[in-house]
This record gives sequence, C-alpha cells and structure tokens, in this order.
Amino acid sequence: MLERRIQINNEADVVRTTLLIRHTLEAHCKASEAMLISTATSELATNLVRYAKGGFIRFTFDDVCRKISIESRDNGPGIVDIEQAMQEGYSSGKGLGAGLPAIKRIMDTMQIENSPQGGLRIWVQCKLKSSLI
Repeated sequence: MLERRIQINNEADVVRTTLLIRHTLEAHCKASEAMLISTATSELATNLVRYAKGGFIRFTFDDVCRKISIESRDNGPGIVDIEQAMQEGYSSGKGLGAGLPAIKRIMDTMQIENSPQGGLRIWVQCKLKSSLI
C-alpha cells in the first residue's frame, strides 16, 4: 500500500502531483489508463489552485486490490450548488465546466462534500481495469 499527501499551492505542484500518480500507476496498468487517472488528478489539483487558493491531494494505492483513492481537500469557499457544478458546461469561474463531470466519468466513485467549517472535500476511487500482463 502506497499513500502520499501532497500540498498543492501552484501550477508546479499540479504538474508534480499529476506526474507522480501517472508514473506510480504505469507500473501496474496500461499507460492509457494511468493517463486517464492522472488527468482526473490534474483536474482536482487545478481546482485547488484556481478556486481555493491551495489545499492538498492525498492518494492511496492498494496494489493488492488494484484500487486508487484520491482525496482533494481545501479551506476555500466550497461549492454552493454541487448538483449544478456537476452539469457539463457549468463553471462558477472562467473554466469550461468540464472538469468535475470528466472526473466522474473517469473514476468509479465520486463524493463531494462542503465542510461545515468551510472548504471542500472531493474523494474519488477506481479499480484498475487494465494489466501489464
């Protein structure tokens, strides 16, 4: 089991985290699947920089069960209407409104929660579907 917590404050942190997850997964699945999951991670990390002014990504990879879990957590303003935010094309900022819906399509499970103390937690998980063997 591998677990990492990475502080995300800027675009360099987004790139570093995305590459770390992609390289970790490429040892366990096809490159195309690793790329998809790292794209979902990039979307989560980019949202931390764009909307929350930072936060962290925690990922856990269980190589026995072949599952990856990724948690994004911040102290930003949260999402006023989560259902609306999940609609393709909706953006509360200047984005395209494709990020959260894309993450949901890529991953098997997705939970979004506003914290009562402020901030947002997004947790996603998926089981690897491809193998190198």
